[in-house]
Amino acid sequence: MPHNSLLLFKAFCSYAQKDNKLLKGQLSYNCIEKQIGDYMRNYRCRRGRRMGPEEDYMQPMRGRPLKEIEIEAFPKIERVVPSPQISDETVFLSIAEYEALRLVDLEGLNQFDTGNSMNVSRGTIWRLLDSGRRKLIQVIAEGKNLEIEKQ
Repeated sequence: MPHNSLLLFKAFCSYAQKDNKLLKGQLSYNCIEKQIGDYMRNYRCRRGRRMGPEEDYMQPMRGRPLKEIEIEAFPKIERVVPSPQISDETVFLSIAEYEALRLVDLEGLNQFDTGNSMNVSRGTIWRLLDSGRRKLIQVIAEGKNLEIEKQ
């Protein structure tokens, strides 16, 4: 086990000994490993605050709220159906992916200016472009329907 997992294992063992579950052999290694994984998922809090073993580690995390993305022009269409239609599956393109593709590929802006226009980072624009282009190629290559989400 890595160093941090060993500390968590000790903390969990002390927690389990309080309930006498570990001493009675009711907890297997896989169960302990799952509990450590759940604990690690909730261990790191926003802004570096940490939850100690004394706090309730099973409490769900809320996480960072999503940033509002500014959209200049909404699409005039909602759905694209290829001809011939090879597959009945639908690929969903988010409105943020649509806007990033429109600004970079149609308007010719670079990723930095697109990020400033949409009020997100350049890395977010790169991820939106990557996923949007993959979806468009999937629609063209595999003959799937394309639907633009309005949310």
